[in-house]
Amino acid sequence: MTKKICPNCGTENKGLDLVETQGIYICSNCKKVINAANDKILDTDQPETIKK
Repeated sequence: MTKKICPNCGTENKGLDLVETQGIYICSNCKKVINAANDKILDTDQPETIKK
């Protein structure tokens, strides 16, 4: 478990299991989807490719 600071709103997100989520988390405050590896906010409006 780790903690990351949201690049959008600055909220500290605690208790993240980034291995399970492949480095992706949702900010507990602003609800943005973030890639923890590069602190990039992901565009959730675009359709995702589903991995099978």
